[in-house]
Amino acid sequence: MEGNLIVVLNQPKRRLECLNFAEVVFDFSSDSFVICNSDPNLQEAVKVVNKKAYDKGRNFLQVKTIDEAVALFRPDRTIYVDPQKRGILDVTSIMGDISAEKTVMLIFGERAPNTERLGLEISMNYISSAAVVLYEIHRVRKRW
Repeated sequence: MEGNLIVVLNQPKRRLECLNFAEVVFDFSSDSFVICNSDPNLQEAVKVVNKKAYDKGRNFLQVKTIDEAVALFRPDRTIYVDPQKRGILDVTSIMGDISAEKTVMLIFGERAPNTERLGLEISMNYISSAAVVLYEIHRVRKRW
């Protein structure tokens, strides 16, 4: 039995960001994908993401705020992937939590308060950051 990995896109600004980010998440099979968004201009993109999630058999949810997502999923660990923080990516502790049947929430996009911060070796946008982090988790998860 495993815990859950929930990937959150917090307050995206553009339609294409939602669509590209969703493709990355669906390619690396997180357990659930959440978009926190209150912008009515992005509703069409959210509908497309919802259809893609359904077609691929993935869990998808839209909520208005990150606080709502945290309250709904009640993760054991909440991590903001910070594009400004430098660090060596090590997903071992994340996989340890998932293996211990814990729920881990990874947040990309707008900064979320009261979260751990995970840094990467180089600066990149959050879609690229998601691809790198989720690929590493996917790679390690297959061997775990």
